[in-house]
Amino acid sequence: MTVSREQLRREADRAIDEVLAGREACELESQTLDFKELKRPAGNDRDLLKAAAADLAEAVACLANSRGGTVIVGVRDDGAGPAAIVGVPTDLDIDDLRHRIWQHTSPSLVVDIDGWALPA
Repeated sequence: MTVSREQLRREADRAIDEVLAGREACELESQTLDFKELKRPAGNDRDLLKAAAADLAEAVACLANSRGGTVIVGVRDDGAGPAAIVGVPTDLDIDDLRHRIWQHTSPSLVVDIDGWALPA
């Protein structure tokens, strides 16, 4: 059974609220929800999205092979409270990331990428 986009969004909103309230993100992960930090490039690799796209492609493929789901990027899965929110670079090229995930998956997956702005 596939989960609707609205259900996934509500689950993600609740999870972020719970992390901010002090629960560890890893406690909230499920068959339809995963938390990821944006992988940083290795060594002197200048391609900022290479490692991130490969890591996220693996995560979305796992979810796609099940019921679908949401990967929340910018949250440490071993963290709790506001310190768990590590964010993503403001200059992250969303279209490039989406395209690279499409390239890294077989069959190619088209993913929706939404941004969240957390209250200061």
